[in-house]
Amino acid sequence: MKQIDEIVNRCRTAIHAGIPILYIESDDISIIDDILHTQKLTEYWHFNFEEEIPQWFRFKEKAVDIGTRPTNIFVTNQKIPTSLFWIGNSQRQNKSFGRADSTFVVKGLKPIIKNDRSVRYILGVRNFSCDASAENALVNHVASVINSNEDDDIRKCVMILQSSSVQIPKGLEPYIELIEVPKLQDEEIREIIVDFAKEKGEIPYDNLLQPLIVNLRGFNIRKIKDILNRLYLYCQGLFTIKCEEDGIKLIRTVKEQMLKKEGLLKLKYVDKKAHVSGLDKLTDWLVSRADLFRDPIKAETQWNLSTPKGILVSGIPGTGKSALANQIAMVFDLPILQFDMGSVLGKYSGESEANMRKVLRLAESMSPCVLWIDEIEKAFSSASFSGDSDGGQGKRLFGQFLTWMQEKKEACFIFATANDISALPPEFLRRGRFDQKFYTFMPSKQDCIEIFKGIISRFNGKSKPFDTLLNNTSALEKYLTDLVEFCGANGKFMTGADIEGVVKDAMFSYYKKYWYGNIDNPGKYIPEKFIEELREAVLNVRTYGETDMKRIVECLFRLAENQFFPASASSNLLSLKDVSVRDFSIREFKGVKNGYDELLHDKIKAETDYIRASRQKHK
Repeated sequence: MKQIDEIVNRCRTAIHAGIPILYIESDDISIIDDILHTQKLTEYWHFNFEEEIPQWFRFKEKAVDIGTRPTNIFVTNQKIPTSLFWIGNSQRQNKSFGRADSTFVVKGLKPIIKNDRSVRYILGVRNFSCDASAENALVNHVASVINSNEDDDIRKCVMILQSSSVQIPKGLEPYIELIEVPKLQDEEIREIIVDFAKEKGEIPYDNLLQPLIVNLRGFNIRKIKDILNRLYLYCQGLFTIKCEEDGIKLIRTVKEQMLKKEGLLKLKYVDKKAHVSGLDKLTDWLVSRADLFRDPIKAETQWNLSTPKGILVSGIPGTGKSALANQIAMVFDLPILQFDMGSVLGKYSGESEANMRKVLRLAESMSPCVLWIDEIEKAFSSASFSGDSDGGQGKRLFGQFLTWMQEKKEACFIFATANDISALPPEFLRRGRFDQKFYTFMPSKQDCIEIFKGIISRFNGKSKPFDTLLNNTSALEKYLTDLVEFCGANGKFMTGADIEGVVKDAMFSYYKKYWYGNIDNPGKYIPEKFIEELREAVLNVRTYGETDMKRIVECLFRLAENQFFPASASSNLLSLKDVSVRDFSIREFKGVKNGYDELLHDKIKAETDYIRASRQKHK
C-alpha cells in the first residue's frame, strides 16, 4: 500500500468513527493537499450561485470553468481563521484551492445553507500553531459536535491539522485522532527514482539504484524528487559516472543542512587520522560487519542479514569510549550524529516526546549513519528512579527510544557509552537490545604501550621529538616498556586519558627546557631527555588508578554481572571470568608477570577484599 493511501485510510476510519479533528504529525506541509487531491477522503463539491436556484454539484457531474475550486474545502496556513462566511456573490467565488472563501464558519463550522447532498466540509491547517485563538476554535468546534444531533450538518465538518510537533490542548485528547505518517517503503522509493529516470530518458542500473534507495530513506516524496532534481542538474544526469562518484556525497550535504536547521542532533566530522589503540577486539568486530553497511539491501534480500543495531560500551572514565565514535564511523564510512538528551527536553506537556520523535525521524532520514549517545545513563536514568516526579516523562521518552530500537529497519547504527550502567533501566541491558555489549577497563601493560604509540603517531610529521622516536622502532618499544614498568613500580596505574595527559605535559616541559631554551644547541633533539620528562610527568600526575580504585572495583563487578564482552584483546591483566559476583571476589593473578599487570591486579584484588570485608562487617 502506498504511503498516501495508508494515510487516507487512517483518516477515513477516524472520520467514520465520529472523530471531529484529525492531527497529522509530519514536517511535510503539503501532506494535507496531497490527501485532498486524491478525493478519497472527500469528493470535490461546488456550490453554484449562478443557478436560478443555487445548488451543490460534484465536479465530475458538471463541467466547471478553469480555476474553479471546491467550495467544501478550505486550506490555510498556521492559524485557524476566526470567521469564514458563505459567499453569495458570483464575483467572489473561490479561484484557487486552499485560499480565500469557505463554505463553513469556524465557530462550530456550521454551514449557513442546508446541506442536502451529504457534502463533507473540511478545514485543513498547514503547519498548525496552537495559540490561544486556535485553542478556542478547537474547543468551540468540539463543543458544537458534542451538543449536536447525529444528523446535524456539524457532524459532517472535519478539521485536519498538520505540524511537525503535536500541540493538543488538554481535555481535547479524546476528540483528536493522531495520524502518524508511515515511512516510504523501499519499493516506493525505487518507483519514484525509476519514474524520474524514465521522464529524463535514462535507464536505471542497480549499482547506483540500490545506494540511492538506501540514502533516500526517511525523506518524504517531495524531498526525494527535489534531491533527484539536484542530482540530475549537478551530475548532468541521474545515472551517470559522475552521479555514481558524487551523488551520495550530495545527498549527505542535503542531510547536513537538514540537521543544522533542526538543531536537535549535532553532526560530528570524522577524523581520518585518529586511531583508538588497545581495543582490538571491538575494532575487529566492527570491521567484520562493515560490508553490511556498504550494501544493506543485498545483505537483506539475498542473505536475510540486517545491518547491526548498535553496541553499548561501558567502563571506567578515560578508557577511550567516546573516541570510539570516530573509529566506528571511519570503519563503516558513515557520518556521526551526536544526540544530546538536553536538546529534547521541553517545558510544555508533550513537547519532549514530540522532540524525541523528531530526533528519531531525523536519524532515520540521515541513515546510513552512526547515532552516538554519550553517557547514556544521564539521558535515561530517570526512567528507573524518577517514579512520577517528572509526570512520567522520563519513562515515556525511554519507552519511545526502546520501541524505536526494536522496530527500526534503517541502517542507523546506535553507539551508546555509559560510565555507570547501574543508573540504566534493567530492560535497557537485556540481551537483544544491542548486538553486543563491550567493556573497557584499566589498560594492561601491552595496552598502555599501544596507547602511547597511538598518541605519539598523531604527531608524526608535526613534532620533531616524536618523529625521532617513530623513526627508531626498536628504541621506541624499549623506551615505552621501561616507562610503563616505571609507572607500575610507582603505583601510577593509568587510563588512556592519563597517558595522553602525561605525553602532553612531557612535550611542553621538554620544549621549554631543551628546545626553546637551548641556546647552545638550538633545535637539537635529545631522546633521552624527553624520556626523562615523561618519567617526571608520570610522577607529577595523579592517575585514575591511584585516586579511584573503589570505583574501578565497583565498575568491574557491574560489568561482570551484566555479561559484557572485552573490547581489548589483552587478557593478561584480568578477565571477567576471574570475577565472582556472588562472593564479591576475584581470583589470584594467573597471567605473565611483567612489572605492571600483576601489580595492578594485586591492587584491584586488595581493594575488592577490603570492600567485601567492610560489607560483611556492617551486616
